[in-house]
Amino acid sequence: MDITKATITQVLKNGLPKGTLLNINVPDRPKNEIKGIKITRQGNSFFKDRFEKREDPRGNVYYWMTGQMTDNDEPGNTDNQAIKDNFISVTPIHYQLTNDSFLDELKNWEL
Repeated sequence: MDITKATITQVLKNGLPKGTLLNINVPDRPKNEIKGIKITRQGNSFFKDRFEKREDPRGNVYYWMTGQMTDNDEPGNTDNQAIKDNFISVTPIHYQLTNDSFLDELKNWEL
């Protein structure tokens, strides 16, 4: 199962809506343990970031992001759940980030 090749083939064949990307997550498991592919919604997990100050062999300082993943989603059809269940997750995403449900309330603020 080559998810990259299959996805590219289908995108070239069918196209994508304008402004849409496909976010593909593959479980960190041997290929024989991956159960298949799920089309999912984006979950609400995030990292509680922590940055470690490090130094490379030449003495240059850099910061390495570490941390712990936090997943507040209810079990369901999310990318996070698919990965936990050993499925490849394919999620259509786009960049429209406006919180439409908050627009009317924000208009009432005294700005």
